[in-house]
Amino acid sequence: MIENGYEKKETPFFSMDIQDSRYQIYFNSDKVEKYEPYGVISTILEDDKFLEEEISVEEWVIRLLRHFGSAEDIKQGGISYSVDEDKKLRFFGEFGTLTLDKDSNLLYESEST
Repeated sequence: MIENGYEKKETPFFSMDIQDSRYQIYFNSDKVEKYEPYGVISTILEDDKFLEEEISVEEWVIRLLRHFGSAEDIKQGGISYSVDEDKKLRFFGEFGTLTLDKDSNLLYESEST
């Protein structure tokens, strides 16, 4: 587990299992900014153990899109996000728009080139 100073809530805002990985987003409750998200990627190992990595939401989006097969070179600085209170989280940039909601629904709209 990598320590980045995030205080994880017990319940993730968003969670999705893909093959041997679990992608989750939490909101940091320890910051002044009420809805500051961060990502957690857990890799499931043998014997029901897992390796958990806490990362920025920008890096989380890059890895999720790569997992879905995106070949684009997406830079962390090219990703912005907005939070609709605790209901929706939208990421946008040259890659398009990725919308997540608290019910773990995902909508990805790629940018046409």
